[in-house]
Amino acid sequence: MKKSLYDVDGKRTPIGRRKWQMLYATIRGMVIYLHQDENSFSCRNRYLTYKNCILIHHSLAEVPKDYTKKKNVFRLKTANFGEFLFQTSDSTEVEKWIDAINYVAAAFSAPVLPTPVGANKAFIFCKPKYSSTPTHLSLVDQLHAHEQRLEETKESLTNLQQCAPPIKSKGKLVYDYFYKERFLDSEKERYICYINVLREKLNTGTKVINNCDTNSQTFNAKKENSTTTFVF
Repeated sequence: MKKSLYDVDGKRTPIGRRKWQMLYATIRGMVIYLHQDENSFSCRNRYLTYKNCILIHHSLAEVPKDYTKKKNVFRLKTANFGEFLFQTSDSTEVEKWIDAINYVAAAFSAPVLPTPVGANKAFIFCKPKYSSTPTHLSLVDQLHAHEQRLEETKESLTNLQQCAPPIKSKGKLVYDYFYKERFLDSEKERYICYINVLREKLNTGTKVINNCDTNSQTFNAKKENSTTTFVF
C-alpha cells in the first residue's frame, strides 16, 4: 500500500491523489518501480511501471513517529522533496524495506555538488544539488564523504542558529529561519543514518552514532555491485 503526501516538487499532493493504493514494488539500482500486478516489467505494463517509479538517491526511509492511523508503515523522503507512506504486511517487512532503501541511498548516492565558488565563508543558505547518477566511490570513501558532509551540515546549522532572528520577529523572516533550520536538521539526520548503515555494512566494530560523533576510522572493504536487486 502506498500513499503520496508530497509530490516530487515538494508540493502537497492534492486530496484526490492522496489515497492509499495497492501496488507491487521492486528496488532495482537506485529506483523503486511500482507495478499494478505481478507482471511487473511485461510489455503491457512497462509504461506505467516506469511512469510511477521513485528515485531513491539521497533518500531516507524511516518509521514515522507522527503517524498512527495504520500499522506497519514506513515513510520515504526523496531528494526531490517527495514524501510517501508505504504499508507492508508486518513489522519485519517494514524493517527490510527501510534497510534496503537506506543502504542503496547510502552506498550509491553520488556526493552533492560543492557550494558555489563565489559564496562567502559566512553562512549562506544554499540547497545542495543532488546527482541522480551512482557514485564511483568505494564504500570506504563513500563513508568518509558522508562524514565530511555531516560536519559541513553541522557547521551550517550552527552558523544559522547564531544568526537567529530576534524573539519578537514575525512574518517571512521567522518562516525562512525555521524552514532552513528544519532542512538542515533533516540533512543531519540523513547523514547520520547513512554513516550508521555503512559502518554496520563494513563491520568495523565501531558503534553506531546517536550524538553526531563521527570520527573517521580506517577500513578495508570493497563495495558491492550496484546492480543489486531487492524484491519484497
